[in-house]
Amino acid sequence: MKDWFTDLTQTTQSTVLTQEAIITVKGVSLSSYLEGMMALRMSANARKGWDAIEWIIQNSERENVPLCDLY
Repeated sequence: MKDWFTDLTQTTQSTVLTQEAIITVKGVSLSSYLEGMMALRMSANARKGWDAIEWIIQNSERENVPLCDLY
């Protein structure tokens, strides 16, 4: 899996995280099925990570703690 950040601070105060996965299954008659299942699983796991980040942000805002103080 490959991750990279794109800085958008010239136009906004944002940074974009992009994730890429290349899945290749050879020698199995169900290769397209297995590739699809792996892609779905990786996407679901990536979503869990984003949910965790959102939870941290929401809880730090609720407790009025700046994110820089959590690190």
